[in-house]
Amino acid sequence: MATFKVTSSQAQKGYIMKKSFVLLSPILFILTFFAFHPLTVKCTESTLVFNSVTELKESILDPGVSVQTSGYFLPGDGGGASYVITNKPSAPVDDVYVIELPNYRYAELVYNSSDVLNVACAGIFPDQKISLRLNNLIKNGAGKIKGIQFNPGVYYIDSGINLYSMYYYGTDDTVLSVSPDFSTQRYGIFVNADTRGKYNIDNITFDYNSSDASILANRESAIMALASVKLCNISNCEFIATNSSDNNTVIDLLWFRHSDIIENVTIVNSTFSNLTGQNCDPNKTVRGGCLWFDGPVEDHNKSFSGIRIYKCTVTNTTSDEAIAFWNGNFTNVKFDLSFINVKHKTNNVVSFHNCSYHDVAFTRMSFLSECVAQSIIVLDAATLQSDIRFIECGFSLDAPNASPYTDTKHVVLISNDPYNSSIKISDTAVMATENTKYCSLITCYNSQNNKIALLNNDITCPM
Repeated sequence: MATFKVTSSQAQKGYIMKKSFVLLSPILFILTFFAFHPLTVKCTESTLVFNSVTELKESILDPGVSVQTSGYFLPGDGGGASYVITNKPSAPVDDVYVIELPNYRYAELVYNSSDVLNVACAGIFPDQKISLRLNNLIKNGAGKIKGIQFNPGVYYIDSGINLYSMYYYGTDDTVLSVSPDFSTQRYGIFVNADTRGKYNIDNITFDYNSSDASILANRESAIMALASVKLCNISNCEFIATNSSDNNTVIDLLWFRHSDIIENVTIVNSTFSNLTGQNCDPNKTVRGGCLWFDGPVEDHNKSFSGIRIYKCTVTNTTSDEAIAFWNGNFTNVKFDLSFINVKHKTNNVVSFHNCSYHDVAFTRMSFLSECVAQSIIVLDAATLQSDIRFIECGFSLDAPNASPYTDTKHVVLISNDPYNSSIKISDTAVMATENTKYCSLITCYNSQNNKIALLNNDITCPM
């Protein structure tokens, strides 16, 4: 295939015609037209190379011409791509997949369903506000490309992002940071636009620092809210929320929210840090959590299965649960080799509420409570017979200023359960500092015939 590099001198000679107009006499116009006409590109076996999309958008080209850009704004900026010129657009003009030219022709991006597009080809670069371009890139590529690739650097999210089923790749230094002038009043900053979707997110840091000036100040919002997913793989990611002022802003990190279906969720080697309470009074009630799953509030009978959390770190400085499951029937839920750290006065750290839980296992988990926590694990209001296991876990409890039996009550609480549910704790160490006293290791309250098995555990607690 022949390739032609288009330069300014060639443009002047007529390889392409720029968008300019000169008043000519009829005879001079005709002579000029025929003089330049042979240089109008029509060969579909040739490729024109432009320095940038900006240059391409100023050019007059014939249908069938193949075009290559060396960058989006500048050569070598990562936004280079291939296009073909058409008479009619196959999709709405968005300056990504379809670019309109001056002569009512269109440059259409060349791609296939296995391609991962670099976001630079949509004019998305670090240190810029990117929401409008990013939403167009995602929405118009849904079902057509495999995914998108971010580059190293900080990208600013200035309005809500709608996620469609595809892959989202970052690098070790990719940060999507909520802009101080974020403009969308809605719960989720990142939400899924298609239900029963499949999402793969890798190597991205999601950062949200709230302030009094934010439109979301004193409201509840989530970095990411996903509803009704068929598959979700999150790997090597970080979700971090901070609050620069002691206000009533509520931030949740990742919430699979009010879902009809939750299946095949795998979260690996990722970090969840809700630090919104770190500047608050230690006794203040600070709402918000880290990783939550729930079904419809009005329907507790939906079934959810296949949730695995592996090699993750969760740090919470709010009064709500760090990890929670509500409203549904949860089956095959596995936590493995993860670390959960709480640092603000809380009622509980992990909770299952208004739901059933079957084949749920916490294996080789570390729980570190550096605050007043009434309970570490709460299993409340089971809706069916349930079972849960803790295997080779470690509980380290340190609340030296707590009032025994008031601030610190139960390591594990089973409450309001009439269904003979079972709990098994084996090969697990529970250690509390000298001044941290809990009423009991396991308390059953308003429950019937719970089956409790304690096997080969090391319990060192001043009760």
